[in-house]
Amino acid sequence: MAEHDPMLAEALRKIAARDPAPPAWSDSGNLPWDEPSFSERMLRVHLDETQQAATRPEPQRTRIIDWLVERLPLPEQTFLLDLTCGPGLYALELARRGVSVTGIDFSPAAISHAQRTGAVHRLDDRASFVLADVRKANLGRSAFDAAMMLYGQLTVFKPEETRDLLARIRQALVPGGAFAFEIRDPERIERTPQTWWRIPAKSIWSDEPHVDFGERYFDEQGNATVQRHHILHLDSGALDVVSVCDQVYTRDEMTAMLTDAGFSEIEAFPAWDGLDLPDAEDWLVYIARVPSQQ
Repeated sequence: MAEHDPMLAEALRKIAARDPAPPAWSDSGNLPWDEPSFSERMLRVHLDETQQAATRPEPQRTRIIDWLVERLPLPEQTFLLDLTCGPGLYALELARRGVSVTGIDFSPAAISHAQRTGAVHRLDDRASFVLADVRKANLGRSAFDAAMMLYGQLTVFKPEETRDLLARIRQALVPGGAFAFEIRDPERIERTPQTWWRIPAKSIWSDEPHVDFGERYFDEQGNATVQRHHILHLDSGALDVVSVCDQVYTRDEMTAMLTDAGFSEIEAFPAWDGLDLPDAEDWLVYIARVPSQQ
């Protein structure tokens, strides 16, 4: 450790001298999902049913799936597009129920897990998984009856990227098709600045000794939350900085974006429409439909 003391000291100086609140999206503003080692560590979190940092435990997922099947609806032989599908926890259950699902995600570990699990359970005839960034992926035209994007993933992109993605989702759906997604309820967004530090045994950042100096603040001008992690690797003295931005949209703003993308019959369901979820109050669920006549 002694030979790394100068590097550790320099890293701490950089943290102390940081800009305390740079604007949202000053850098990539997203997690390094496509980095292989990070994706392996994140997969471990996805599959941990004791917490819900990356996804919800199975009983909660089942309630959400039941709701989607009824509301969209998703009868057998429906073609569904699951955007940012992760390791396929929702997609594979829907495939088991007879829905034909295409999942897209750019985490290599998550997609590999989904493909392996589908093959083991003989669901690969109804569940296919594509390694791609949804912001760049070819979603096709009139290829799906429905699409979904869960756990707030629509808001982790810059507004212009979200607008482009919504237009391409609209093109991917058949007339009368439906798009369901959940975002944080703007009335429930925490705007009070927070800071913390942790020394975990292992985390999504590293399996080696490290300190996570974290901070969270709200960018009023950009209307986005920013969460920054300064990861100090104790064995080497190296410092990594990762920022995660979440854009906040009012109902009027999101409705306007969906309308501009070509959707109609836009419904919003506060608190997951009353589903029994411990964090239901934090979420606002939308269902937007493509006009039946085009």
